[in-house]
Order: sequence, then structure tokens, then C-alpha cells
Amino acid sequence: MYDVNATVDDYVYTKEIYNGFELSSVYVVMHDGIRLAVDIYRPTKDGKLHEEKLPCVWAITQYLRGEQLPDGKRTMLRDNTFFAGSDIERLIYHGYVIAVADVRGTGASFGKRSQNLTLDDMNDFRDLNEWLASREWCCGKTGMFGTSFLGRVQYAAAAMAAPSLKCIMPMVCSMEYPTLNVNGIMNVGWMRYLDKGNKENVMIHKAPPVDEDSDGILLAEATESHKMTVSSVEERAVANYMDSYLPGFGGRMYMATYFPNYLNNINNSGIAVYIWGGLNDFQAMGSFQWYSSLKTPKKMLVGQWVHTGQFLDDAPDWTLEHLRWYDYWLKGIDNGIMDEPPIAIQHGWLPTEDKTQIWTRGLNHDVNGPFPCCSLHNKREWRYYDHFPVAGMEYKNYYLHGGKSGSVSSVNDGTLRSAKYVTEDARDKYTVDYSVSRVGLYDRYMFQIRGVSMDGTPFDEKSLTYTTPALIEEMELIGFPNMHLWVSASVEEVDFYVTLEEVDKDGVSWQISESKIRTSFRDIKEPPFNNMGLPWHRYFEHDQRPLVVNEATLLEFPLFPLSLTVAKGSRLRVTVNNFDKDNWDTKVIEPAPTVSVHRDRDHPSYISLPVMKRNK
Repeated sequence: MYDVNATVDDYVYTKEIYNGFELSSVYVVMHDGIRLAVDIYRPTKDGKLHEEKLPCVWAITQYLRGEQLPDGKRTMLRDNTFFAGSDIERLIYHGYVIAVADVRGTGASFGKRSQNLTLDDMNDFRDLNEWLASREWCCGKTGMFGTSFLGRVQYAAAAMAAPSLKCIMPMVCSMEYPTLNVNGIMNVGWMRYLDKGNKENVMIHKAPPVDEDSDGILLAEATESHKMTVSSVEERAVANYMDSYLPGFGGRMYMATYFPNYLNNINNSGIAVYIWGGLNDFQAMGSFQWYSSLKTPKKMLVGQWVHTGQFLDDAPDWTLEHLRWYDYWLKGIDNGIMDEPPIAIQHGWLPTEDKTQIWTRGLNHDVNGPFPCCSLHNKREWRYYDHFPVAGMEYKNYYLHGGKSGSVSSVNDGTLRSAKYVTEDARDKYTVDYSVSRVGLYDRYMFQIRGVSMDGTPFDEKSLTYTTPALIEEMELIGFPNMHLWVSASVEEVDFYVTLEEVDKDGVSWQISESKIRTSFRDIKEPPFNNMGLPWHRYFEHDQRPLVVNEATLLEFPLFPLSLTVAKGSRLRVTVNNFDKDNWDTKVIEPAPTVSVHRDRDHPSYISLPVMKRNK
């Protein structure tokens, strides 16, 4: 497992035996005749192509396998947010063939695509994996790499139990889809951002043609076929539920490619999985759900970063970790990687003095670039575990109370205490405020980070808040906070947004976790995967159940995972509201409805925090 104090010399791994590579590109025909564009990088030594058969490590992307530059040159992967060209070169020099493909409907590949994976995609991944494994230069063993979408496709390939696929290393990707749906509420702000980026890939950034297409005619034909693809916003307009029918694909594609349905395939395949996640990432829950559900050989490493933020200065040498993983599973080198603790989680402390240190420049990025790499934590350390939830963690309940905390000028300025209720019929009323927004505030959804403000106080002031007194000793949290919220409303459906914050000694409010839920999807279902005992809400169209107007109803849902120490003298705050302008798809109702948060003996609203026991 990654050790921050180790150097590359402390690890066992193959040495660099090559110093160059040869690039070729081809079209590979899939099961239904669609052609995928594939780049192949083969190692060379002093200009001479390798002679021994080598393992092939590959990725498939919707963000272009490379970019054709105006001067006629081309890049390796267009967006090195997902894997830098220098990382690929290091793997090549250590004796791996690298392949990168455009997924169908993008780049130089033919076809149209859904904004979700389809069965055709999943069959493509199996077809392409076996095609690569059968090449004369391949030893018959393959692995995969990639982040976000490039991570999700690795699980899809494993779901199809591709025989030659021996290991994968998926980074920051979810168990469930639609990824951008949280308990019935869709993040339309991020969807628009994604649509914009995908459009730029077609209109601005040019995919390179394959070698056989010297005049670019096939590239032009492929690009024309992409026009049949609709945007994610357009797709959600007609297919908004997990069991929705997608007209252009002749089926219920979300269900057909729903990963939990394929867990037996993956677990029986024996494919080894090294999960990388980010605690500040919008797909953070997926890392833990995957780890808990997999029965194949597995490891998990989770850092204090946002989506694709594993370029932080103190992040692991992720290329070296890939190399160790591939050496073990593809070359049979017993380097000890499976003898290490299976779980590494980066623990954090929020800034207590120098708040200018919250930003960390990435190895390959500027913080003002399209994917800023940031961490809220100016102190971080790696901790290693054998199981999750971790030994020594216990849940402690903090109840939403009245009174005045004196810490914020919010709608109610309530208190948050460990004491249970004795009163009857206590509640806080709130008229839904449609000006509330987290745009410009720190959030795990990247598009909100630009121009970021770390202080959520203005957000809190438009909400209901419940704040503890200053802590008399530090509190260590690791795991999933759980919200138990009794509510009522003047309408049959309303969305609730809950944020957990640490308020430092200066009164700065730092978001440390959050989640949300649409009341129509409040029913707790049995998940088809190991959800670690957390409440789970399905997103089928017929699951919707309206509220009884003005009747108290319980909402139970987990917040995003965390691993951090809350400082002595800081406070904890729970913020509750019902809207997030320009981010999530909550409906605007006129006149604005009234909601109540109940907090009494018969309707105990509380947050259950995963607290580490203190050594006496």
C-alpha cells in the first residue's frame, strides 16, 4: 500500500527496459459492425521494436483518445486529467503495450451513444479486450486503467467477464447510474457542463484519424454518425428514472447496464480490482460500495481529493501503483502488493491557522484550469485498515434542537446537541427560498469550485441551521453520517438538502459532507449490493409516493463519507434547506411552499455521526 515516507526504491517493480515507443492506429470491427478507432503504443529499445510478447494495458474514452493539433502533430490522450502522456510513457518503458480507444459515438469511432453505457458498449469492451489479447505481440493477458468514465468502463468490461482481462484499476466511479442522481434529485448543472465538454470534443478538439484513413474520409463519416447522439439533458427529459425506456436504444438501457446486476459475473471472473476514490468526489460513495460488494482480489485507496484530483502534491505516485498492480497480476511478480493492508484512507484536518493553504496545486494542473485540484485540508495523513467500516468506529447521535446557538444569523439559528427530546410538537417552519444556491461555494461537484468561497455562512443564513457548542475536545470522524429527518410540507413533494459543516474558531463554515433527497423517493428498499447497512432509495418511476400534506414524515438517508478530525473549539453544524439554484433539478412551485422540520419526542430529528472511540 502506498507509503508517503517510501521512495520508489522501497518497492519491488519491473525496471525500465525500453526507451521509446511505436504508435499505430487501426479500426477494430465490433460485434454489430461498428468500427472503433484504437491507438496502440508498443515499446522500443533504441528504435527497435520489442520482440517478446507483453501484457497489454488499455483504456477507452469519450474524451478523445488523442487530439489532432493544428500543426499536424497529435497528443496521446487529449485530456491528461484522466491519465497523462508521461504516465503512459512510464508504463511503456517498463514493458507494457498501451492501447487507447475512442468509445463508439465519439472521436474517430463510428456510431451514436447514450449518455449512459449501453449493452453495445459493454459488448464492445469485451470484443476489444479479446482482440487486443489475441495480437501476436500480446502475451494474452490484459489490464485496464482510467478515471471517471474511463473507470466506469473498466467495471463494464469486468461485468462481461472478458476472459483475458486479469486486473483493473478504476478511479472515482460509481456503483449506480445515473451517477448524477442523488436520492431522486438530478444534478442538471453538472450535466450541462458535461454536455458542453462533449460538444467541444466534436466542434473544437479534433480526433486524429487512424493510419488507414490518410485523407480523413472515414473520420468525417464517423463524425457525421455522432450527430444522432442527444445531450444528457435531452436524454433525461424523456428517460428520467432508472427504469425509463430510451426511445433511441429500444430498451431500458439504465437497467440493462446496471452494475449491481452483474456483480456475480465480476465476482466469478476473478478479475482483480484496485479501487481509487476521492472523499470530496461526487462519486465517493461508489468506491466504498464497490469495495464492500466485490469478492474478487481487491484493494482500495481513497484520498482527500475531488473528482480527478489525485494529482495533489501529496497524492501517491499513481503510475507506480499501477505498475506494481500490473506487475503482480499480468507478469506474475510477487512484489508484496497483496500482502499489504487492503484499505488506505487519507485522513484530514481542516485549516486552523493558515487558511491560504487550502489549495494544493496538482502535478499536471493549474488551480485555475478546467479541473482544479484542491483539498480543504492543510494537514493529511494516510491510515491503513483491514476492514470498512473501520474497527473502533461507533455512531453518536446529535439531535436538532431549538434555542439559539449565537453562531449564525440563519432563519432559526437552532442548536445541535447529544441530549434527547422531552418536549412535544416542536418544529421549525421554513418557506422554501428559491434563491438558495451553492454556486461559487466549495462543493464536491467540480463546476462549482471555480471562484470558490470556502465560507458557507451566506448559504447558511438562508437556511435552517443547528449548531453545537464549541467542542471541548477534538472529534475524529470516519465513515458515513446518517440523517434522520422528520418533516412535513404544504405540498405533496419537496426536496430536502442537508449539509454537515465544521465551523472553525473564526466562524468560517466549512462543508464536510452533504446529501439530499426527494420526498417521493423516501421509501427504503433492499439494495442489490452491499450498502454497508446504510438506507438505500431506489429510483424507479413507480417508487414515487406523495407526501400527505402537513403530516410528519421520516426521511432517512446517508451523507457522503468523510475521514477527518474536527478541531477542539470548532463547532458542528447541520444546515437544512430545499433548493440549490442552477445546480439541481428541484421544481419551482408558486407560491413557495412551507415546510417544517420536526424536533420533538415523537419525531426525533438527528444526525448520526461515525465517531472513532477515544483511547482512555
